[in-house]
Amino acid sequence: MDTAAELEKARALSRFGRHKAAAEICQRILERQPNRADALLVLGSIAYDLGDSRAAVGFASRIVDRTPAHPGAAIRSEGHTSELQSRL
Repeated sequence: MDTAAELEKARALSRFGRHKAAAEICQRILERQPNRADALLVLGSIAYDLGDSRAAVGFASRIVDRTPAHPGAAIRSEGHTSELQSRL
């Protein structure tokens, strides 16, 4: 199965509440492609759905760190991430 198909499967599993299986797929993808932002995004969504907002922010930060062209990089460079974290 190619990475795009794996990600789609992880998204579908997550939508149906099978978060552990979805997270395992994303972790396998990240073992092969550590900078894969969409796998990090799925993991962040799972964390958020499970009520772990700190982990969700952590995954979002990893996306920005690994993808400097990501729109969130501007937020980080302006120092707004600590403000967001303080609101959690």
